[in-house]
Amino acid sequence: MMEMIKGLLEENGYPTENLTEETTFESLGVDSLGLVDLTLSLEQKGYSIPEEKLSEIKTVGDLMRVLGGNA
Repeated sequence: MMEMIKGLLEENGYPTENLTEETTFESLGVDSLGLVDLTLSLEQKGYSIPEEKLSEIKTVGDLMRVLGGNA
């Protein structure tokens, strides 16, 4: 899952050096619009993230947990 998220971040031009589950999207420069773009890319790959869960996603680990419940 981490490699898929890393690849997605790289595809969207975000840095992925030293990426961990504790890495915040804010520290990567991902704002709320960027997070929406990432979730749209995930949906194209077959993942579903409920809209109400978006506000809960602050770190890479948060995204992994949400995807784990909806993959």
